[in-house]
Amino acid sequence: MPYTVVGLADGVPVASCSVIENDCAHRPQYSPWVAAVYVTPSHRRRGVASAILQEAARIASRGGITGLYIDCLAVTAPAYERNGWTIIEREVGDKDSVVMLGRLSA
Repeated sequence: MPYTVVGLADGVPVASCSVIENDCAHRPQYSPWVAAVYVTPSHRRRGVASAILQEAARIASRGGITGLYIDCLAVTAPAYERNGWTIIEREVGDKDSVVMLGRLSA
């Protein structure tokens, strides 16, 4: 760790996400984190984000990691929930965000 998973379509990068030790300095109890999840607009809503998150989780699980965390906008939480992630903290304010946990099978 750290590592980045890149999704390709016809050999062209269309998505990525990284797994890093800490993405949230005020939450040191959580580690490691998924960070910088991105899918190009033309490839959204096609399961690409799910695929790269699953690959990131598979790699983490191989390394003995049992859970990944992500800090994301609450409006995006349903996409992660569809992939088995659960909300463990909620922040309401300027940025309505949530911390989510994706449990992995080791």
